[in-house]
Amino acid sequence: SKDVDRNLRKIRTNFEELLEDRKLVQDNSSYYLYEQILATKAVFRGLLGLVSVEDFRAGKIKKHESTITERRMKMAHYLEKVNIQAEPVLLTYHANSKVELLMNHEQKNVPIINYTDEKGVKHKIWRIDNRLKLQQFKEVLDPIDSFYIADGHHRIGSVAEYAKKQRDKYK
Repeated sequence: SKDVDRNLRKIRTNFEELLEDRKLVQDNSSYYLYEQILATKAVFRGLLGLVSVEDFRAGKIKKHESTITERRMKMAHYLEKVNIQAEPVLLTYHANSKVELLMNHEQKNVPIINYTDEKGVKHKIWRIDNRLKLQQFKEVLDPIDSFYIADGHHRIGSVAEYAKKQRDKYK
């Protein structure tokens, strides 16, 4: 509908304004270590980074549920108009002591973000942009043969759909 497309154009415009005002910047060569500590003292930790649509297509990123075509197509339309996927996809993998060791080592540094939200959840983020460290993470992540989608089946499915359309359109 026209209203949906108008809203999507507004989202894209807002995104472009954030880029223009340098409130958002493109980062092509970093991982981020993210830790959440809940008020209950439960700790969640993981890496933020980019994954390849090709890894999803090839089955390295595994899904455990089917997606609803209509929802996936609606999200693909969103991507067509907005051209960004702003919400992350949560992947998990079998425990890996080498990854844990690298994350433990990184946490000895001062985080770039360290705050507690209104619900009492502590958020800490470390930027990993040193070439040697990036290479170390690459060397321990590349051999992992499978990642599993914990959250975001429709998001990654729609991105794969959109990427295929773009590839077909521009060869």
